[in-house]
Amino acid sequence: MSIPFLKVQGAGNDFLLIDALGENAHLSDVDWPALAPRICDRHF
Repeated sequence: MSIPFLKVQGAGNDFLLIDALGENAHLSDVDWPALAPRICDRHF
């Protein structure tokens, strides 16, 4: 699965912005609580 995202930094923190609306509406079916720890791992 390919998930388009934008990575930004602020105040020493990293943030991933994922647009799950519009063209990416299919992402609403993703199990975000299960996927979040894997995405946030810097060695992913």
